[in-house]
Amino acid sequence: VYKRQQRYKSKKFRSNRIDTSPLPNISFKHPFTNRFFDLKIANLSGLGFSVKTNPSSNLFLPGLILPGVEMKFANSFKVSFTAQVIYEKPIKSEKDELKEDFLYGLSFINISSDDHLKLLSFLHQAGDSNLYINNSLDMDLLWKFLFDSNFIYPEKYQFLQSQKEEIKNTYQNLYSKKSDIARHFTYQENETIASHLAMIRYYDNTWLIHHHASNRRVSFRAGLMVLNQIGIFSNDSYGLYSNHMNYLLCFFRPENKFPNRVFGGAARKINDNMKCCLESFSYFHFKGRLESELNESWAWGLTKTDSADLEELQAFYSYKSSGLMLKALDLENSSNGKDLYKAFVESGLKRYRHLFSLKYQGHLKAIIMVNITNAGLNLSDLTNATTVIVIDQDKLNHDIIEMALSLISAQLNIDDFPVLVCLLYT
Repeated sequence: VYKRQQRYKSKKFRSNRIDTSPLPNISFKHPFTNRFFDLKIANLSGLGFSVKTNPSSNLFLPGLILPGVEMKFANSFKVSFTAQVIYEKPIKSEKDELKEDFLYGLSFINISSDDHLKLLSFLHQAGDSNLYINNSLDMDLLWKFLFDSNFIYPEKYQFLQSQKEEIKNTYQNLYSKKSDIARHFTYQENETIASHLAMIRYYDNTWLIHHHASNRRVSFRAGLMVLNQIGIFSNDSYGLYSNHMNYLLCFFRPENKFPNRVFGGAARKINDNMKCCLESFSYFHFKGRLESELNESWAWGLTKTDSADLEELQAFYSYKSSGLMLKALDLENSSNGKDLYKAFVESGLKRYRHLFSLKYQGHLKAIIMVNITNAGLNLSDLTNATTVIVIDQDKLNHDIIEMALSLISAQLNIDDFPVLVCLLYT
């Protein structure tokens, strides 16, 4: 009889279970008997593991929660977590074919982001020794790769050059220190980086995927390997609260064939805005301030966004799109993300968000979100971009938006930043 305790929704793409060698052990104190146990696991995945026992042990039952479990990998490292028994399955005994053993499947229900990263790094290496997650990278080697792969081309380098030293410090923090908000994936052959992809937790429960680059002269398939790697990583991570991974976000230009085929193609294939949605933005660069204060005769108002403004935005978005954008961008509440701010500070980085409402004679026309972080966190500077979401274009034009951005620029003491404009009224 196969007994099962449902913990998560059934998934079409299940977590890969790997039979590693040597297999790790788990040790724990049983919550009912207070006895200490040390057991060898049968197989392992990013979301759980299985254990074989004989019928007389009566050690597990579906639904049982085990706090304070430690998994030890040949004394090289260990991870701690809380697990729950998900299923019980009879199998043939390896010692006696006439008898049965039991295979118990257990799922992680509480594990720190850092310990989960250690586990997934081990599993990805076990699957392919050239795949790495958050390994320490030599900065000179990384920059050489970004130039060799043409990810940094002359025009982009010219844009980055004025902030070169700050960007170097940012990358030192991202790639050389432990962080709960940044992940990077590399495919390396003989100490040479063949491909790279990164992600950063840029909103409370949203991770931005960016910096996908590949040097085909080193490996033709490496670019696809890290894409597959980040897919497996995300599939194993989003169900755990400690990872804060409810949504994945990426920016791409529709004329760029590869990302449009991969990311845009995925959204078109899924064809469900509540699972995966595409939103269009126009882009321009704002330079310099036009005005530092409002003219008294100006009929427009620029105020801090309140809950009523966000409710109006949500109502309009639900009517026009009913997608995931507002949830992913944390635009369902006006909080400034204190927990996320703290996580950035602990990683040696900064992260601020400001919300403004642009109104005409008291009527909401647009919500303006200003994100401020370290230079080069995203090499296209999209993590330092201002997003304008327009819900009503009546009487609103480019000059009005420029005026509003000028006032914001003066108030926040920022100049020269990218602007993304989303038109919801179309």
